[in-house]
Amino acid sequence: MKPVFFSLFIVSSMAIFGQSKLDFRSSDSLAFYLKVAETSMNTWPSTHMSFYCELSGKQKIAVQFTNPAVPAFEQTIDIKKNTSVQFELRTIKGIFQFFPISESQFDIPLFTANLEGVVDTVTLVMPEYSGRTNCTEPVSEVDFISIKENLSKIGFEFKRFEKLKEISQVECFRVDQLRYLISQLELEDNKVKILELAQPRIYDYDRAALIVDDFFLERNKNKVKELLQ
Repeated sequence: MKPVFFSLFIVSSMAIFGQSKLDFRSSDSLAFYLKVAETSMNTWPSTHMSFYCELSGKQKIAVQFTNPAVPAFEQTIDIKKNTSVQFELRTIKGIFQFFPISESQFDIPLFTANLEGVVDTVTLVMPEYSGRTNCTEPVSEVDFISIKENLSKIGFEFKRFEKLKEISQVECFRVDQLRYLISQLELEDNKVKILELAQPRIYDYDRAALIVDDFFLERNKNKVKELLQ
């Protein structure tokens, strides 16, 4: 089943005061997740992202691909005020990096009192799904970003575990969302417990077998396989 490509439009209040615009592109076969200064910019894998940013100066970005054969990487980019920069994914000697391919200055627009924001665009890879579902509607992108932000503020494993226990018993998650959540735990036994709680509310259940790859210990792999049958 082929993935579906489309643009998601996000109204961002941050863009009112945005000092720069960043555009990241990769080939259609290399969907990625992007973090800028430790902030996740997408929850669905993307091949093109364009957004306004308040940051300036040297900032770290982290990129992770959906293709497990392509290694994740981090790099530092220079963000200039009132500047729009386009980055393209390239490889040199087998190492991927986002290279700036164009740069232009722009004036920050004046906003009227009733204008809440401007439109950011993200080209997402949204796989079609018509298989088994355990719940009617997964957590929305906006709500999931809020969950991620709340988790990022919790420093201790046991506190993250308790928070995940709480939300996994009530929320409906897609497989990619659930994989992200259990990745926030280090202990595999804790990951298994969260999966046990979330299993009855996995939206795209026919994809649930992918979660097995997130475990290292053979006993846990077998336990997860049995749980997701």
